[in-house]
Amino acid sequence: MDSIHSIRKEIALQEGVLIYWHCSNYEARVKSDGKKAMEKLEITKMLQTIGFEDFPLKHKENGQPYLEGSLKHLSISHSKGWFALALSKNSIGIDIEPIRTSIEKGTSYFLNEVEIKQPFTVKELHIIWGAKEAIFKQLNGAISNLKKEVSVIEINAKNILLDYQQQTYRFEYLFIQEVCLVWSI
Repeated sequence: MDSIHSIRKEIALQEGVLIYWHCSNYEARVKSDGKKAMEKLEITKMLQTIGFEDFPLKHKENGQPYLEGSLKHLSISHSKGWFALALSKNSIGIDIEPIRTSIEKGTSYFLNEVEIKQPFTVKELHIIWGAKEAIFKQLNGAISNLKKEVSVIEINAKNILLDYQQQTYRFEYLFIQEVCLVWSI
C-alpha cells in the first residue's frame, strides 16, 4: 500500500533541509504493514525522493539514525502519521508531536523545579518537550537527564532557547494544524 501525503513541506536550513509530511492513510498502513515497518518504509521512501537512495538508512547502537556513506547528519521524528526528517552538514535534532492537553499531566517528567513553577500554556509545553527531545538528538544522546540538565531560557514568537552545560541552544518551532514541529538551528 502506497502512502498518501495530505501535507508535504520543505524548510530550507542554513546547512541543509527539513521535510515534514502527513501520511493520511497511516492507520490503514499500520494495520497492513505493522507500525515499525510502515514508519521505516515511509522514511526510506522520502529519503529516496530527495536524492538519498544510494545511502542506506542505518542506526547506531544508541538508536541514532544515519545514512551510511553520507556526510550529512540525519534526524528523524514521527508520531501518529506525522513525519519529519532533517539533513544537515551540522549535527541536528528534530521532534514532531501532535498537540494533546494530557501533556499537562506529565510535566513532572520533563520540567525541572524552576520550570514547573512557570504558567506554561499547552502549546508552550509542547515546544519545551519538542526542544528537549531535539537537543537530545542533536547531541547524539549525550544528555543523561533532560529534566535536570537542560533548562528553558526563553520562549518567544519563533524560537525557544535552552541552556545545557552553560551553553545556549536555539530551536525554531512551527505549529501545523494540531502538531508541533521543533528543530535545532
